[in-house]
Amino acid sequence: MEDDEIEVRPFLKDNGPFAGMPSRFLGRGWKRVPDGRGLPERSTVLRRMGLVFVVGRVTGLSACIGYGRPAEHPAIRMMATRILPYPDWTCRTRGADPGMFADACMLRYGADVLTRLSRDACRDAHPRLACLVMRCRCAPIRRALAHADRFNPLIGANGWGEDIGLACELYDATLREYGPVGAVRRLADLIGGFRRTVRG
Repeated sequence: MEDDEIEVRPFLKDNGPFAGMPSRFLGRGWKRVPDGRGLPERSTVLRRMGLVFVVGRVTGLSACIGYGRPAEHPAIRMMATRILPYPDWTCRTRGADPGMFADACMLRYGADVLTRLSRDACRDAHPRLACLVMRCRCAPIRRALAHADRFNPLIGANGWGEDIGLACELYDATLREYGPVGAVRRLADLIGGFRRTVRG
């Protein structure tokens, strides 16, 4: 890895009590830096040597950024959610704005989160309950992805816009099928069928 390269490893922080607090896992020597890196979401940013941790406060989308070194640290495993496998997807760049590039990588990873959890909800033995849990966890991510390519040109430049769009479509379709709207629609169909049976 070259000295002027940037590597980003995005992950989704756990939402348990105190689980996603970076100060709990990153001790002395890590300095909090201003959140002025081109990130649209309010984030906690800590830096030490050539590593930077960005932790999203609303969506939970986070990243470890390595400047001239691999984006790897034991704190990732401690902060990341257990509902997803360890994030082995990384992306590198040279010359791009670090904040914008990290944001693009986190949003692209957010699309993977929506895709995986939507498919898991559909396959679950209790899909309506799984869909409710998915909605509570992923609604902020879905809102962040709604106009991601409009505010971050690096998403389109890297060809990630279509992936994000497909993930949003799958998430919306899962909610329509197993969410509250789907339940109301099935109830209406049941009542309509009952009325037709009585009239017939």
